[in-house]
Parts: sequence; C-alpha cells; structure tokens
Amino acid sequence: MPATPLLSTWNEGKQARWRQTHATHVMVFHFLLDASGSMASHEMDLRRAYNLYVDWLKQHADPMSLIETQSFGTHVRRSDVQALGTAPPLTAETYTARLGGTSLFDAIGTVTTTALEPMQHVLIVFTDGEDTSSEQYTAGAVAELLTTLQEHSGWLCVFLGAYPDALATARTLGFHDGNCVTFAGEQIPEAFLKCQRATQRYLAAPPADRKLLATGSFFPGV
Repeated sequence: MPATPLLSTWNEGKQARWRQTHATHVMVFHFLLDASGSMASHEMDLRRAYNLYVDWLKQHADPMSLIETQSFGTHVRRSDVQALGTAPPLTAETYTARLGGTSLFDAIGTVTTTALEPMQHVLIVFTDGEDTSSEQYTAGAVAELLTTLQEHSGWLCVFLGAYPDALATARTLGFHDGNCVTFAGEQIPEAFLKCQRATQRYLAAPPADRKLLATGSFFPGV
C-alpha cells in the first residue's frame, strides 16, 4: 500500500486528490445506528461506546480513511462522508433516540447504493429491533445487495444486534454469522469493545487475509 500523508498537513483538496489516485486502498467506515424510540434508555451508552470506538479508529486506521455515520428511526438521517481523523463525536444533538419505527432495510439500502467505489468498505450496523417502517427496501432486496457487495467487492459487513432474534434478522439480510454479535441492551459498551478488538485484527491483517475475515471470520470464535 502506498505511503499516506499526515492528515493535518494536507487540505481537503489534496486529500481528495490522493484518495482518487489511491482509491482501492482507501478505507471507508459506514456506521448505521438505530435511533428508534426503544433506544431512549440506552442512547447515552451508545453515544459513549461509539465515540470510544471511533477515537480508537483514529489512532489505528489509515489517516486517509473516511467515515459516515447515519442514524435511523422511522426515517434515515443522512450525514456527509468525511475524513476519519476530523470526524466529530456523537452528541445529544447529533444522536437522540426518537419515537417512531425502525427503518433498518432503508438505512442499509441507502448507504450501500450511494457508497463511493472502488474503495475498501466496512459497514457496521447497530440495532435493537427488527425493521418496522422501511418503505423503499425489502429484506430480500437488502440481502441481494449485501451478498453482491461481500462476494464481488470485498465489503466487510458487521451486524451488532441488541435483541434476542438479531442473528435471525442478520442472516435474512445476508450478513455472515461470524460477522454478527447479539447481546442485551445493557451490554452495548461490551459489544462495541468486542467490535474494536475484531477490527484491530482486521486492520493488522494483509489484504488477502482481510478478504477471508470478511467472509465470516471477523469475530473470533463466533
């Protein structure tokens, strides 16, 4: 992989030109966070866990990596793709659980069909319940999208589910079992820490091994 510059020494224009020239080496992290009403009692834990994980990413991922973080309730709340190193933390203003349903299918469909290609993509989905309000995408359409992206474009797709039937949902949507973790709502911090440890192994692996990990071996022992 080509050497990358210090993010702080290059303006946005120089960063964009570097990423365009080295597109296949640029890593993009896509976060989809459930912000439906059922998350009200856990939103502070989620913000804290996410912020700790992203702070860790800033220290360990390539400095030219990109990130986008979207939340979803009844509707999907979009955000811009930005440099990982300068991404702001989640706050009560940028992530708050609201009354409403869960547009899980629409959130996944939207982010995967608007992603920049060709780049290395990591999709991390967190939800505490099944889809209840998607209007644009079905489970079958999402499964077709994720299967194609994982098999042909090398996407790493990770599912963090804070409810008992989360693994069944993930399987229906095309996530590999070994890239999924299920847990109780009060275990959100532990789940993100587990994701961090798995990410550390993924980032340290050579490209060929990353592809193998993405096919269902992201979480060791799952």
